[in-house]
Amino acid sequence: MFKMLTIQKKFYALMAAAAFMGVSLVLVTYQTLKPVQGSFNHYLESAVERQNLLLTMRSGLGYGGGIHLFKNYILRGEAKYIDRFNTSQKQVREALQQYRKLPDLSPEESQTLVAIEGVVDNYARHWVRVQEMVAAGKSPREIDASVKINDSPALKGFALLQENFEAMTAEQSLTLDNHISGMLGKLAGWIVAVVIGLLVALTILQISISRRVGAAVDAMSDIAQGDGDLTHRLNRRLDDSGGDEISALAKQFNAFVGKIAGLLGEVSNS
Repeated sequence: MFKMLTIQKKFYALMAAAAFMGVSLVLVTYQTLKPVQGSFNHYLESAVERQNLLLTMRSGLGYGGGIHLFKNYILRGEAKYIDRFNTSQKQVREALQQYRKLPDLSPEESQTLVAIEGVVDNYARHWVRVQEMVAAGKSPREIDASVKINDSPALKGFALLQENFEAMTAEQSLTLDNHISGMLGKLAGWIVAVVIGLLVALTILQISISRRVGAAVDAMSDIAQGDGDLTHRLNRRLDDSGGDEISALAKQFNAFVGKIAGLLGEVSNS
């Protein structure tokens, strides 16, 4: 069937094959990237939410947040710290609840959240008492001596959550690198296959055309410049099977040689 096509149509067929391979390459790339994109998007959502909640808890409870508000109220006794402290407590508790709802929460994270919540509860239990002591005119030294709260479980908890976040990031980066390496390997394989396929097709087409054109040139040269019996040389025929331009040339050449041979036969017989 391919032999019956014209040279132009053969090139069109070759271009169509190249386009098909290109589309296949795009599809393979898409199918390879799709799970990577899904995995990365899931990680991105989880990581961003984790980091935001951790920052919320740190700002609500850590230094500059609830702990400082608690201590500033003891030192200064100003009413403005009451609302600020209550707001920070609410903020931390809401962040703890949202963190617990994360779909891929690890047991270590759950234990860490319990430790942080324990510190929050300790501050809440002493808060009413501190307000009563301030109202009673107790000095900061007296209040500090009476109220003892260990902040270290919360601070260690924040550090552990941060380490867990960094570990997740490193693991996801490794997974992403592996996916990309696999994708590049597949793409390289497909590109090599496409290039080899096109080179083979072009080589076959070039050999087919040059061989048949060379045969036609040899035949014409033999008739035009050859020595010996012209009648014998006119018996040479070209392969005119096929439907391309070279086959049409071969048919015309064979018809032309046939007519000349016929004329020479008539002359020799007269």
